[in-house]
Amino acid sequence: MDSDEEDGEGSGQAQEGDKDGEGSGHARGHNKATAENGSQGRQQAGEGDSDENVEVTVEVLNEVQSFGRMMLMAPSLRKWLQSGRREPADAVAACLALARTRFFDADLLEDLYAVLRKLLRSDRLDNTQTHGVILCVKELNVYDKAVFSAIARAFRAKTATLDASARALWLDIFRGYGHEVERDFLQLLEVPPLAPTMPSYRKVRCWHHSKGICMLEGTCSYSHDARAPLSLVEGGREDWWRSKSVMMTQNQKTLGDGAYGLGALGRANLLGPSH
Repeated sequence: MDSDEEDGEGSGQAQEGDKDGEGSGHARGHNKATAENGSQGRQQAGEGDSDENVEVTVEVLNEVQSFGRMMLMAPSLRKWLQSGRREPADAVAACLALARTRFFDADLLEDLYAVLRKLLRSDRLDNTQTHGVILCVKELNVYDKAVFSAIARAFRAKTATLDASARALWLDIFRGYGHEVERDFLQLLEVPPLAPTMPSYRKVRCWHHSKGICMLEGTCSYSHDARAPLSLVEGGREDWWRSKSVMMTQNQKTLGDGAYGLGALGRANLLGPSH
């Protein structure tokens, strides 16, 4: 009887031990799962060393789509920008990644601007790359006077190679930030220069000079003679009005498509639809 009771007590103790063991096992399992989840969470959040020390490349930058990811890459990106010789594609990829994620870091931007200024001074950014940089600056709203001046100096002689929409956009952004340092560049964005081989070279009137001031002065590719025609087409028919009964003043002649201008609408108003 006593033996049975002892066995029963032993069995009860064993059962309690099993329960304790189960509880301990559950606790260990819970702790393990928590640790694993925490590790996964840190990896997903990018808290691991692998994210902080990631190798920065153009391909990696092109894959960055979130502000959080850009924030975690910022230390590595700064080191990357500061080390060695960066290529135009590197700088543009960094610009695009920052603009795409709308990430602003003053120190990082200064590192990037230093690279951009160096590339622009050595004339290593082409039209498309520079256009991308200007759009990124606009997107982030991070105007830098030195970078804009470097762009102006690099492209002063190349505005004619830009298409009209790009010139208009650059002009709008430069003026929007009040960048008036290189006013000659702004004039060239507004009216690109004529090539010396063009028939109109220094034969048609300078629009800016006719308005009172030309920032290019002696280097202007247009004529500063007030008697010069507005175009060679107008110059070719300069005396058409002399055979008509209505005499026109010089001011009336240069009104273009106004009531008495030389354009098609002006002639229609003056001479009738048949002319």
